[in-house]
Amino acid sequence: MNPPNKFHINGSVTKPVLKSFLGIFVLLLSLSVAPVAEGQSGRDSNSLVFQIDPMLSFSGFDGFKVSYLNHSSSDRYWRIGATFNFGYEYRTFDGSEDRLAPDSRSYDLFVRVHYDRIFTINPQKSISFYSGGGPRIGLGFFNENDDGVLVSFQEDALMFDMGAGIVAGVEWRILNMLSLYGEYGLNLMYFSHKTEMKTSEFGVMIIDTFRTNGVELFGTGARIGVILRF
Repeated sequence: MNPPNKFHINGSVTKPVLKSFLGIFVLLLSLSVAPVAEGQSGRDSNSLVFQIDPMLSFSGFDGFKVSYLNHSSSDRYWRIGATFNFGYEYRTFDGSEDRLAPDSRSYDLFVRVHYDRIFTINPQKSISFYSGGGPRIGLGFFNENDDGVLVSFQEDALMFDMGAGIVAGVEWRILNMLSLYGEYGLNLMYFSHKTEMKTSEFGVMIIDTFRTNGVELFGTGARIGVILRF
């Protein structure tokens, strides 16, 4: 369940790519913990942020994000949150000679934690722009089962990634306690996937295990959200 619009490199990671990746990660991590001015009081101090990706369906949804936001000054704040991607699908096939497994089901879940340091332009205006970035880390799994009397198949995958990302967006303050916003993000992540595939044919079990490592650069796509201040 890799994100769309990505540049994907499988296998070993060359030393120059690793050095570039680590350099960006350390830079953004140092930015996220840099000292800032004294905290801002009032309704802007604390906020809850809800973000939903446009790709929704009845079998699951992709990109739901909830975050906590805290202003450290009038034009900058930090934001910590988690993105949830999950889905479930069940399929039934008509019996045929070439389809001995008539039922198939799959489900997946991936959670990625984000920490961003955000800088705002014109924070006192009803419409303001912002940008920032910080580290990310994610963990998830995938499972698929094809059930059959003579032939069955099962795939299990454990997925992990870590890296850094940047975001840019615009906020429209409708009320003192309510804002809408649109945002686009770009992530550079190192990933590791471990997959186990089990195939049973006429009582004979075959198990294959393999691991995929690499680096991916991908955009999150344009997303919209709501900010509630308290």
